[in-house]
This record gives sequence, C-alpha cells and structure tokens, in this order.
Amino acid sequence: MLLSFALIVLGLAALAQGGDSLIDGATGLARRVGVSPLVIGLTVVAFGTSAPELAVSVLAALNGAPALAVGNVLGSNPFNLLVAVGLPAAIYGLTAPKLTLRRDVPVGALATALVWGLASTGDGLGRLEGALLVLALVVWVVFLLRGGRSGSAAEEELPDQLSESWGAVVMILITANLAIGLPQSSGAPGPLNHGLTMGAATLCVLNARRAGAGQRLDAQLLAVGLGLALLILGSKALVSGASTIALGLGISEAVVGLTVVAVGTSAPELTAGLLSARRGQAELAFGNAVGSNIFNLLGVLGLAAVLHPIPFETRFFTVDLPLNLGVALLPLVFLATGGRLSRPVGALMVLAWAGWTAWLVAEELGGA
Repeated sequence: MLLSFALIVLGLAALAQGGDSLIDGATGLARRVGVSPLVIGLTVVAFGTSAPELAVSVLAALNGAPALAVGNVLGSNPFNLLVAVGLPAAIYGLTAPKLTLRRDVPVGALATALVWGLASTGDGLGRLEGALLVLALVVWVVFLLRGGRSGSAAEEELPDQLSESWGAVVMILITANLAIGLPQSSGAPGPLNHGLTMGAATLCVLNARRAGAGQRLDAQLLAVGLGLALLILGSKALVSGASTIALGLGISEAVVGLTVVAVGTSAPELTAGLLSARRGQAELAFGNAVGSNIFNLLGVLGLAAVLHPIPFETRFFTVDLPLNLGVALLPLVFLATGGRLSRPVGALMVLAWAGWTAWLVAEELGGA
C-alpha cells in the first residue's frame, strides 16, 4: 500500500515536470520551424499525450478485450473536452482559437460520425475500416501542416542531422523502456523500475532545460521527447498506484476501470492543458484536446482495428457514440462568445463530466 501511495506521488510529479518540459520544447520548436503553436498542439502535443490511449487500446485489441479498446477512446474523449479544457478554463479562463472552432472541431465531430458509420456496417471495425480511419488521419495531418506555417515566425532550415548528445541517447533509452519495460532480471520490481525511470528522466529534462532548450534544436526535441516520456510514465504510475489502492479497499474492477484508468490515460492531456493555460498558450491547450480526440478516433481505433478487428457492443451505438458526438459539437457553442470560455462555463463543463461519470458508475453497479 505504501508503495502504491509513492507511485501516485511519483506519477503526479512526473506529470507536472513532463508537461512543463513538453510545453517548453513544443513552443520553442514551433517558433524555430515557423509552424503556429496551434498546429503543434493539434499534432505533436496531441498525438504525444494520446500515447497512453494508443498503448491501452492496441494491447486490449490484441489481447481479446475489444470493449476496453473502444471504451478507452469513448471515455477519454469526453474527458479531454470537458475536463482537460474545462478545468483550465475554470481556473484561468480561456479563449479558444476561432480557427479551431470553425475548422478542427467539425473535423472531430466528423471523425466521431465516421467511426459510428463504419462500425455500424458490420457491428464493429474490421481491418479495412481501420485502414480507412488511419488514412483519414494522414490526410488531416498533411492538410494541417501544409496550411500551418506561421507568418510571424522566422523561417529556419532544420539541419540534416541532429547533434550527437547524451540527451538523444537518454531519450532513446526511455522510449525503449516505454515499449518493452526494464528486464525483470534487473532485480527491481515493476513499480520501482517506473520510479527509477521517471527520476532519471526528470533529471535529464532539468539538464536539457539548463542547456538552453529555447535555443538549441536538439535540446528542444529532447525536451519534447522527454516531456512525453514523463507524461506517459507518470500516467502509468498514477493508474497503477490508484488502482492497487482502490482494489485493496474493495472497490470493484469495473468502477476502477471506468474512473481511475479513464482519467489516468487522459492525465497527460489535462496536465498539458493546465500548464499551457497557465502560460497563456490557449492555442496549445485547446488544440491539444481537439487534436487528441481526433487522433484517438482515427489513429488509435484505426490502428487497433488494423491489427485486430474490433467488435462494438450495443451500448456503444446507443449511449456512448451519441454522447461523444454531442460533446464533440459542444465547442461550436463558443463561437457565439467569440471563443471565450469563462470560469463559470469551465466549471459547468467539469461538473457535466462528473455527472456523466457518476451515471456510468451507477449504471455499472446496477443503479445502486
């Protein structure tokens, strides 16, 4: 139990440090290559913070747990818009970019409708449908990058090769650990491995930022890579620790899955949103949430279906997909306010998610 509490603390610390480093590196990289922070938020930051959803859904599909693969996405997306955007708005107030509201929010709604339509043709997503979803994601990203150059940013040519530095080596090692984990022969238990990895990554991030992440290209890329690694490891540690405590207290696995795991895989989006809003980067905060949702629908479900066909349960068609479509369209309401999300509106969004989650839990427990 004590180790589980330690994991929660380590996870929260890693989320804070990783999000800080990610925002530093992403904004610096955007200025360097002449791409707007909005596009960076919709692509690099959004796709990176969706790594936990990708890992969970792909592994769930391969391990014969399609409901978990689909539920992970359909549970994370409402959290991203209602909490990862709503909570920063409730604390700081946000102004959503009008371009995102007019262009990217409808794309998110269309992505939801596309998943719904393709899944309805055969009671789920087959390999062909998954490939179509991935293709749609590629088309959207290419469209973003072609039109995402920032007129005010200085155009700089990226060097052909990054400088060889210890930072690049460390980032590769951490990425490898994310993929396969430390070997059990190391003698350290899994939770301790995560803690050691997060500690080492945190030190590397601090060193990279001292080296001048705002000026050097390799340091900026290192800050982004290590920031994403810390976010993923932090969310993994948070889920592991909280789940162990919940199950130890007698809370059912179903409730833990609907609450702790769903929030844990979306913790990177929430962390990035809060830190972006605190630094006045509303484009990153809002773009990250919208971009993550699009990636979850087209990339996560698409790739999972390509690797293993995913059947859809009836409740996904009757409850979760309609709810996701409604939440995806919700930001269009903010066009009437010039994109402004006031603190009371942000609080209402968070309360809406809390009410939805309470209803899901009550339904799972048989209305108790």
